[in-house]
Amino acid sequence: MDPQLLQHGRDVARRLNRRVLIAIPSVLARGETFAARVSVLGADSLPDESFDGEITLGESCGIEGLPSAIRLGPDEYRQTLEELVVRRGEV
Repeated sequence: MDPQLLQHGRDVARRLNRRVLIAIPSVLARGETFAARVSVLGADSLPDESFDGEITLGESCGIEGLPSAIRLGPDEYRQTLEELVVRRGEV
């Protein structure tokens, strides 16, 4: 394979490769209120400050207060979701 083409493909893949990290407290009881931090990370596992888009959140398994989606723009790679509540079992 052409080395320049391969390098170009790797460069494109790195720009497109992102992960969403949702961090919550490690132990929560039913009825407890907590906050979750949603972050977008790039291929290098560092904050991706260039992300501009919407993250759709599916139905939760016993967490009340999650929005259906959150919007992040350039230079806004993370957001804190406040006032979430455990409603079923434990998380």
